[in-house]
Amino acid sequence: MASVPRQFNVWAAGDSHVGTDAKQNRKSLAEALTQSEDPERGFDWDIMIDVGDLSGTQGFPQDDEGQEVVEQYNALKQHHRSQIYNIAGNHDATGPDDPKTQWWFLKYGDPLGEHTEHSGVDSTKRPFPVQGQWDRYSFQFGNVLVLMMSDRNDGGPPVGRGERGGYPAGAVTGETFKWWVE
Repeated sequence: MASVPRQFNVWAAGDSHVGTDAKQNRKSLAEALTQSEDPERGFDWDIMIDVGDLSGTQGFPQDDEGQEVVEQYNALKQHHRSQIYNIAGNHDATGPDDPKTQWWFLKYGDPLGEHTEHSGVDSTKRPFPVQGQWDRYSFQFGNVLVLMMSDRNDGGPPVGRGERGGYPAGAVTGETFKWWVE
């Protein structure tokens, strides 16, 4: 009798723009999570890769939006927060005058599980432990190595736009590029 192969399901999503949608009385992240777990319309997933833009602000995200992000992640009933692997998107960037680079994403996206009390991410509950640092890390399942690289539009005028504003996606540091090459 042939055995049924085990299927591993990865859900990739992003651009929930939680704060922007909340202003329109929409809980975009919570809705997606709830729909994914719905017995009739949902789908099976083992891990989720959230590719950023938890914030939708055109400015710099603040604690109130981060708390809303965590509240919406709490909509999970069949999965837990530590099954979600985050990278920062271009809208998640902190400002050039912030004393700590990417404090908002570190606190609420928390890919390394260092701010559990704020993010709900518990690194001991990760299905696959992460290696690296917040803006570039990896994890492995089976023979698949996943490299996670956050957008780095923090600290000054956004790459590519200067005085026109906005935060174009896709900027990585030279160190991240070297890490990827290795």
